[in-house]
Amino acid sequence: MKTVKMFVRNECPKCPAAKELGKRLQNKELCVQYFDLGTVEGLSEAVMNQVMATPSVLIEDESEMVIRSWRGMVPPETEVLDALG
Repeated sequence: MKTVKMFVRNECPKCPAAKELGKRLQNKELCVQYFDLGTVEGLSEAVMNQVMATPSVLIEDESEMVIRSWRGMVPPETEVLDALG
């Protein structure tokens, strides 16, 4: 199963829209993980994924390889769904 990873932080003006996208994807029963860069865990995950901007959305395949990413922006829901196939 593919996973959507969302990297956000409280001070980010675009992050509420990213969180809303995540909720819509979860409502479609897709796997969405959130990482808050204001926490040690979130920052660690961001470093491992070379995330330098928020919001960032990454899609990983079953082997945890990033197959699509949007960094510093909220992607259109249709693009995310297409990438999830």
